[in-house]
Formats: sequence, C-alpha cells, structure tokens
Amino acid sequence: MLAGFCAVVRKRLAGIDALAAQSDLLLVDLRGNLGGFGREARLLALALTREPLARTLDLFATGTPGQVKLVEQHNDASCGSIATPRPLLVWTDAGTRSSGEFMATWLWSAGAITIGERTIGAGGGRDADAAGTQLPHSGMRVKYSGNFSVFDNGTRLQSGQTDELALLDLVSQNRFAPSRARPFAIQAVGLAPDVPLPTTASDLLDGGRSGIERAVARLIQSKRLPASVSQR
Repeated sequence: MLAGFCAVVRKRLAGIDALAAQSDLLLVDLRGNLGGFGREARLLALALTREPLARTLDLFATGTPGQVKLVEQHNDASCGSIATPRPLLVWTDAGTRSSGEFMATWLWSAGAITIGERTIGAGGGRDADAAGTQLPHSGMRVKYSGNFSVFDNGTRLQSGQTDELALLDLVSQNRFAPSRARPFAIQAVGLAPDVPLPTTASDLLDGGRSGIERAVARLIQSKRLPASVSQR
C-alpha cells in the first residue's frame, strides 16, 4: 500500500515543485480534514519540507501505578521531498482532526507557520488490535481513540516505561502550548495557530482568499515573512 502511495506522492511533488518555482510560499489547507492513515500523512508531510519532523510517541498504560509506556511510531522511508522549499503556511480549523491534525503538528514542528483556528484535539486513531471496551448493559464492545501521543523535536523521550507525573509536567507547561524545544501533546487541547484567523462570512464567499491576505499581511508586519511576498 505504501509503495503505491509513494508513487502518488512523487507525481504530486512534480506539480508542487512547479508551483513552488513560481511562488513565494506554499499553503497547506487542512480545514475540515478528518484525517486518514497516519503513516501516509507523515510521508506527505515529509514530502513538503526538508526539515525533520518531530518524533511521535504513543502512550499506553502499564498496570503499574505512576508508570506509563511510550512507544515511538514507526517511521517509513521517505517518498521524496520538495526540490524548491518555500515557507509553509498550514491552515487549520476545529474540523482538522486525527491524522489531519497530526500532519499540521508535524509540519509545525518542522518550522511551518500555522494560521486559522485551533484544531479539535482529537488525537490519533485507535489500536486495531485492541479488544475494545465492553458496554455494561448490552455487552457490546466498542473501540475508540484510546492512545495519547507525545511529540518530541529532540531525543528527550525514548520508548519504554517512564514516570507519568514527570511526563505530564513536561507536556503541560505553558498551558499545554506546543513547543519546538520540549516534548508536547495536543490531545484534548488541540494545536493553537501561530496566527489566529477566525472564519468570516467573506471567507465563505471567496474561498478564504481574503483571510489568507490578512494572515500574510500580519506575518509580513511581524517580519515572519519577507515583504517581497506581497509584491508578486
């Protein structure tokens, strides 16, 4: 399946590279993106940047009070990356969830600027091998998103057992704000945008063009984007 996905990514990269050659920045619109397969989302994120993505570790209960288990997510070989890197804007809203939310987080960890609204904080999917939870009256078993993921731009966290409170102290700093300098989490709190951009009625009429113009103007004013962006 991944081999076929890589073939699609490489074909898309050709179009993205052609667009990047004529552009000052690239916009990744993840509004309303409900997600899909996380491994494919990570490969696509890798294709859009040459910067490393944050390592992602899933957290599980161990049965030992005060101890949790971290398991680093599998990293597949890259499908290729953009030939002409450009500043990345990632547009999110409350409908950005699951692997769409992870993709926004991975790109942000690699230096992309997020704009729009806070993501929903739904976290990743569910463990396909999990037995599920039995409902008390019907006896039916349900599966749900039972994992909690932690992102780490460095090597501070490793797979294995770790102290639960120490981990919580790390990721809860600054009210669970994401950080490129320490481990962080987005479960239940979402990924807050660098540039808040609430959707307006005009955005619904023009597909968001005026919103992008507002965001770019603010980024130029704060010198996070060069002034030349507005001249092309």
